Amino acid sequence: MPAENTSFPTLFRTWIPAANQSYNCTIIQAVRATNALPAFFKDIEFGEPIKQRYTYGTLGCNNPVKYVIGEARSMYPNRSISCVVSLGTGAENVIGLDRPDAFQRLLPTNLIGVLKCIATDCEKTSEETARELAAQSILYCRLNVDQGLQDVSLAEWEKLEAVQLHTVQYLQKYVVDGHITQIVQALSGMFLVFT
Repeated sequence: MPAENTSFPTLFRTWIPAANQSYNCTIIQAVRATNALPAFFKDIEFGEPIKQRYTYGTLGCNNPVKYVIGEARSMYPNRSISCVVSLGTGAENVIGLDRPDAFQRLLPTNLIGVLKCIATDCEKTSEETARELAAQSILYCRLNVDQGLQDVSLAEWEKLEAVQLHTVQYLQKYVVDGHITQIVQALSGMFLVFT
């Protein structure tokens, strides 16, 4: 997100769009711009002729699914979308901040509040998208671990094994397995959008 205006995200593309072209950044710049979470990674500046400062994308657009659908429709206006797959990082209140660890005690209180709102906003966007796409007969699947990560905070990367375990258990659920089967069927010949 542009740090000075987080109302609208910058769309980094690997193709040249018909309109609203942006600076042709490198993949490293794009990754750095979308991961510049305060207290983890510094903001990054790039662009020509005027440099733009970017900060963590989730401060205003944690779930970019609507932008991705818009891009797909813009690129392929004469094709229909059969399936949208959205990958989450844990359902609301799953990756918690309630019990502060040493890292969380270093974070400003208002940043913790923002991070909690991000999780809520992400699921709200997902729910709205699911309803809109169902009305258009488009399959929408959000894969998002729903249990087991409550005690994993943002700074606890060393708990990767626990994250992996709960993710595997989530993928083995009957309903989730059914979603994956639907995704595979959609991949067999229709247009698919990933977010």
